[in-house]
Amino acid sequence: MRNIFKGSLRGYVCEDCLEAVSEVEILIYHPYRNANSTANAASNVKETFRFVSKEEAKQRAELLVYKAKTDAEGNFQIEVSENHLDASFDIDFVCGTVPPKHPKPKRDEIVQLHITTFSMRLELEKQAKDEKHRWEYAIAYKWWCYIRGHFFDAWVICGHLMNCQTNKPIANAKVTAMDADFFTDDNLGTATTDSNGHFRIDYTSADFKKTFLSPWINIETDPSFLSFQSGPDVYFKAELGGTKLVDETKADARKNVGFCLCVNLCSDVNVVDPNDPNFPSAWTGIGAAFSSSYGSSSYDFDADGFAGSGKNVLYSVIRLTGQAALRSGSGNPIEYRFRVSDTTAPNNTVSLPESNFTKIVGVTPGLFTSSIVSKLTRKVFSFILNDIFCLERPK
Repeated sequence: MRNIFKGSLRGYVCEDCLEAVSEVEILIYHPYRNANSTANAASNVKETFRFVSKEEAKQRAELLVYKAKTDAEGNFQIEVSENHLDASFDIDFVCGTVPPKHPKPKRDEIVQLHITTFSMRLELEKQAKDEKHRWEYAIAYKWWCYIRGHFFDAWVICGHLMNCQTNKPIANAKVTAMDADFFTDDNLGTATTDSNGHFRIDYTSADFKKTFLSPWINIETDPSFLSFQSGPDVYFKAELGGTKLVDETKADARKNVGFCLCVNLCSDVNVVDPNDPNFPSAWTGIGAAFSSSYGSSSYDFDADGFAGSGKNVLYSVIRLTGQAALRSGSGNPIEYRFRVSDTTAPNNTVSLPESNFTKIVGVTPGLFTSSIVSKLTRKVFSFILNDIFCLERPK
């Protein structure tokens, strides 16, 4: 019968953000100095995790028994000889890459770390009782963030976006992380929240050390006068369907953050599920000039919904901003139509009856026709630009 030792290696980016340690080499040794020590195998793995020096790695070379490589999920397996079933082993790994990219270490030395000592017999017995069982180890986030950043220049932001009042996650929102600088703020990256409101942004120091002399000279510049820091000063923007959910500024920046930033963002905007048939439709903007503001200004709508004199004519492709349900109560897709009246009513008068709105945009032919509203003729002859320009707009 084959004896297969199965294991899994992961690392914490934040206390609630765990990632697979993929594409690294797993090394299994006979115990260094304390052979077959069951007590050592049961020791606290948090206390045994450490860097392995070049000298120690060289001294232990003859004790190496097995090698394996983790897959994309951080899993690995090793076939164990019958001669080693009752032995205890040291387990190390050589970190040549970190997720999600696979850069080479910034330095020439091999990054080898010792995890712990374990009993092969105990682990195989657990796997015999439960075929899904694996020896598992998760690297503490303080260790893993240091390894990622110090050796691989891998920086990460891991966070959640929630509603401030209900604490419900906001899904499908676009979150952007910015670095506040003295000269120009740097965009560290953008991510979309999942169904749990979770998002992750990966970047490197090159993303926040940009200057007007980049790529020749890169340095992190702090907004504080003549202050130069090693980490970015991070603030966030978040939006969903054109609506701002989070709108932080430099004043809100988290100063000189480390290799891993764990953050919880919240928005006062009440975001509801657009698949809900009770989802309300609300247009907050029509075109570039029309908004849903009400008041006495020429750029407002009055109480009856008529546009003030400051509103402009609609033309070309009209951008609608707001929210609309995806489906009706019966589950069918919803189409929105806009009806037009040939007549209008002055402001502060009774609104036109619904029966006046008989023409439908996109359905009624000839609804919009071009007409010349002004003409410009050059009176002084020129060898260039000697043309007649006409401005047109729909009726």
